Amino acid sequence: MAALPSARRPVYQGAVKIALSTAALGLALALPMVLPMVLAVPASAQPGDGPPLPRPPALAPLAESPGARDLFAMPRVVAEMAEVQRALAAGAPLDAAARLDRLIARHPTLGALQASRAVLYLIAGDGAAAIR
Repeated sequence: MAALPSARRPVYQGAVKIALSTAALGLALALPMVLPMVLAVPASAQPGDGPPLPRPPALAPLAESPGARDLFAMPRVVAEMAEVQRALAAGAPLDAAARLDRLIARHPTLGALQASRAVLYLIAGDGAAAIR
């Protein structure tokens, strides 16, 4: 390795001194924090030694939302709504409304069914039943 020109040698040596003193300062600051951790664990300690770790608390059972079952029942709901539409097309709005009432009793969280029931009762001329 070629020697550095004499003009740069003092700058290089100064940078090396700064780097070494920074490293020494970092070690001096970190040693008091690391040393107690190293000394606190005996060398003979094994992972199974000592008291057992506490068990985590039991997880609460997941609460199923009432609408989750209705969401997965949508294919069946759509098929039953087709029956309601056929009854309405056949000129039997009260029969269609009764079918829809049974469907709502099985799936009370589906608001679209309740709105459809109100419309069917309005078509049938029973305004009081439409708002219940």
